[in-house]
Amino acid sequence: MFERPKALQELPLILAPKCLFRTPQKLRRQSPVIKSDLDAWMNRAREDDELLRIERRLIPFAEIYIPDTSDAKQFFTIAKAFGEISMLAGVIPKNQNQGYWLKTLHYLHQARGVLFAHKLLGVIPNPLEKQGLFEEYLPETSIHNLDLITNVDLAEYQLIKSGECYIQQWVAKHNIVYPFKNPFELFLSIHKQAFLDGWTLGPACQESKWFSIEQQKEFLAVRIRLLEQIPWIKREDKRGTYQQQEQEYLKFLKNYQWYGYFILALRSHHWSQEKSWQQYLTGRQNRLKSL
Repeated sequence: MFERPKALQELPLILAPKCLFRTPQKLRRQSPVIKSDLDAWMNRAREDDELLRIERRLIPFAEIYIPDTSDAKQFFTIAKAFGEISMLAGVIPKNQNQGYWLKTLHYLHQARGVLFAHKLLGVIPNPLEKQGLFEEYLPETSIHNLDLITNVDLAEYQLIKSGECYIQQWVAKHNIVYPFKNPFELFLSIHKQAFLDGWTLGPACQESKWFSIEQQKEFLAVRIRLLEQIPWIKREDKRGTYQQQEQEYLKFLKNYQWYGYFILALRSHHWSQEKSWQQYLTGRQNRLKSL
């Protein structure tokens, strides 16, 4: 009767010796190695709490144990970097409600980071499967949405990775410094910018009226058609002509930093990137259908 409802929650990552994976979780937490890591995580979490003006006792958490191996350390690095996007973006909540909102977005990024790292590297059991990690803690709708969102994340990363040389050529041609050591750094930069834009349009928005779901779906549908470069034949009142929308889109991309640069660089090479490009488009189309 008093079981906590399933919901997005904090997912601290813990590197654990493989021998401890045979130990029940309650006993595992008492291991000096694990206890030390959990204590360090809790101290950092309390610092975040003070910044966000929230109470730790109200925040559930479920640590994720990752085997302490060389392969798993890459998983840990990727999942942790993605999971910290919202907390390292420099956003300062104006009130407690915004603090809780930001913390919820932190949960979402953590879950996306874990699932992204799994889809990319494996390492841990599939958290989406029956009896998997997510089923234990998250509601079914959240699991489904995480799967769709992370498919887009993975396809975007693979597209950046396969087209990195074209991106570097494009920015060099336009006298833009390429500061990234690898495709993942560029991928992270794009998602940090997306988070900041989402925060500006959401919690920090000063407008009294937000876009409706129908307006958002129409906007995304047009953007997908522009990515596909498939013109619509006749003028539509709410869309205008393809040429009008394309010019506005290209202008937007030129001013949208690295997401814009990456799309502009690869848009003209989409035939040579056909497989990666199609996976990216398919992921976005599936996500649109779910809205």
